[in-house]
Amino acid sequence: MTKHVVPTDINLPSLDIKSNTWSSQKISSAINSIVEAVVSETDTYLIELDRWGISNNLTNAFDTSTGINSAIQWAYENGYTNVIFPKGEYLIHEDIPILPQSRTIYDLNGAKFRIQDNKIEKYAIFEPTDTEYTTIKNGILQGDRYSHDYYEGAVQWKSNTVYSIGDKVIPVGQIGGETTHGIAQYYFECTSSGLSSTTEPIWESEPIKDGNTVNDGSVIWTAVHSGTHEWGAGIELKGLCRFTVIENCEIYETTGDGIITSGAYNQKGVVYKTNIVEGFINTDTGTIETSDEWIRTNRSYSLTDSQIQSNGYIALYGNGYGKWYFEVKHYNAYFYDIDGNFISVEENVIWNTPIYFPKNADHVYFSINQPMPDLDSIEGDRFAEFRTQSNVEFTVIRNNNIHHTRRTGMALGYCRQVIVENNEIHHVSGAAPECAIDVEDGNWTNQHYHFERNVCHHNGFYDLILFSGVYITVKDNVFSSTCTTNNNVQHSYWTGNKFLQDSRMLAAGEMIMNANYFYGSYLQLTKGKEKLISNCIFENSWLVLDIDTPYTSTISNCRFTTNNNAKLLNMYYKIRFLGEAVIMKDCVFTGTDEILSPTHVMNDVGSGYIFDGVIFHKTKGLALPNGTYENCKFFDLEGNVYNQGQRGELVVKNCMFKNLATNGGLKIKNATNVKIIDNEFTISGKSRYAIKIEDIDNGIIQDNLLQGNDMNYYAVSPLIDVPSSFNGTRLVIARNTFSTNHQTLMAIKTIDAVSVNPIIINDNEMDDCTLNLRPSDHEVDSYYYPN
Repeated sequence: MTKHVVPTDINLPSLDIKSNTWSSQKISSAINSIVEAVVSETDTYLIELDRWGISNNLTNAFDTSTGINSAIQWAYENGYTNVIFPKGEYLIHEDIPILPQSRTIYDLNGAKFRIQDNKIEKYAIFEPTDTEYTTIKNGILQGDRYSHDYYEGAVQWKSNTVYSIGDKVIPVGQIGGETTHGIAQYYFECTSSGLSSTTEPIWESEPIKDGNTVNDGSVIWTAVHSGTHEWGAGIELKGLCRFTVIENCEIYETTGDGIITSGAYNQKGVVYKTNIVEGFINTDTGTIETSDEWIRTNRSYSLTDSQIQSNGYIALYGNGYGKWYFEVKHYNAYFYDIDGNFISVEENVIWNTPIYFPKNADHVYFSINQPMPDLDSIEGDRFAEFRTQSNVEFTVIRNNNIHHTRRTGMALGYCRQVIVENNEIHHVSGAAPECAIDVEDGNWTNQHYHFERNVCHHNGFYDLILFSGVYITVKDNVFSSTCTTNNNVQHSYWTGNKFLQDSRMLAAGEMIMNANYFYGSYLQLTKGKEKLISNCIFENSWLVLDIDTPYTSTISNCRFTTNNNAKLLNMYYKIRFLGEAVIMKDCVFTGTDEILSPTHVMNDVGSGYIFDGVIFHKTKGLALPNGTYENCKFFDLEGNVYNQGQRGELVVKNCMFKNLATNGGLKIKNATNVKIIDNEFTISGKSRYAIKIEDIDNGIIQDNLLQGNDMNYYAVSPLIDVPSSFNGTRLVIARNTFSTNHQTLMAIKTIDAVSVNPIIINDNEMDDCTLNLRPSDHEVDSYYYPN
């Protein structure tokens, strides 16, 4: 065998780590290049079981785990970069995880690695720690979910049984590992011996907590919190793991996660409020200057810490929950040597992004381009944290089958530049959040995630949680449960995904969503972060608009269709309006609606919605919020179109209403200013009216074409109806054209209006139409036509 000398420097021309620019193709190509550089067929080691005291028949967990670690450590020290396990089944000790080394490919060769049954809350089968260029592939990793001791050996309670002090029981039917809620985290220890009752006691007569006592016949039980036991993992990447590949593995039945990443804050200092003063630091000289438009630190932060020196980078972060108090997203970092001489500056650094400092730098100052904030209004004493945070970086997780874990398939916090592709993740349930993929811990240090071509199904509650993070791509995945982007998510991009029956997408954070398919599902937009939704298909699915800031969401070029399956799927609407105004452009709503209107508008919905070029075709009647409707088309509807929600302005312009039937056309109420201009109305059959004006303040109906063709019912109904419920201050009906091909038809009816204010009717053109007006409505002295 020829030993391979591992290169100490790998050239990565396709990655710019400092600026965080990357792509999935670049990182995959880079990692493949690294593997090719460090691995060859001549540096492969097949682990020798007898030499290291390793069993591959599910026995001798302690010796097997110890032997494996000894073998792979020896292989690393002797230059082997491709380690292969003999086939078989390895029993791994819960306290001795397998510790892969850097710059090594571990081919598990189809072998199974099973954790020994245990009662500890946290374990990992494989645990790479601070490694670089490590691959784990082609293995089976099994946890002890169904044989784990969640309750310190407690057994199910029995009636008429003598119990002694120290005996432990759990309620009848309570199954360890099925949930982590409430009483499921507790067992009961006998603290007074005796005979149990003939009927099971009430274990949770008050909120459960440690020390609660329960009387059971002559026995007294005391509640003991056993923990959630949600931290058992197949693979845990710890600390600063870089360029890791996990592929072609099956991971299942762990008490927690299939794969989990866990970085470390490594806080090295705090920018307290007392450390912030007015002033600017010159970017050319590093000298302090006076400025009321900048703030700076009044002290330096040392770079001499051994961990800072080892990592080679630092950054400013928010607090542990990602919160910071600066108004801008960028800051400057100024580096000085040990003698205080200025070396260089990094300008416009984004928060939470590592800064790789000069090798001869000794300390650093910071400045931010904003005026001095109101320090008294800031809760607590700190402004930001100075860290050399250890994140899991440049990771590829692909072609794995992860299933029947309790908490998550993957818990990916504290990561940068992660690719998760071609995995199947399913049947995750038992411990919150019961999720296929969870991006949570780490807040905005979670950066540049790429999820592509994954299939998630039969998971307890979630398929994908994006609780926090920046620059996240979700592409060509299949989801069957809930996906969510929290309000803390910035710059997420969703494209080509399929949301199947019973799934849902809850979107609060920043999002661009393009070319996704929803079936028997719904998309709910919440909060006030920017969202652009385009080119999506909603088949028997809902769009729920529940944002709290107007005009932060735009929906364009989407298609909403229903068919006879909608009723079976309990999908009663195509769109629900629950919040403030959004912009909708060039969308199509079509298809049968057997149960209800395709739209649903809550009474307190905000006004000011903007609809441009939207088509409603062959649906039932429509409820729409107040706002502006331009270039819209309403074809072959089975009911009228009416406004609902908060009182506000309603503008209908350049729209077409055609073949409206049954109850009539456009019905307007609960509006302030109403403008119906340059529209075309064609009603026929049993339609009662084209326009009906009720509860408004002011209105104008102008330059519209209104046609009543083939009317065979309610022929006495007018094309424009101003009924007794009209109570407006001013209404103008002018320059409209009325026609009919059937018989003499009433064009305008105001005779029933009870408002004392006259209705101005002027310059209308009528063909075979009549008027039924109050006398006062003819009294027109002068009229100004608005644009």
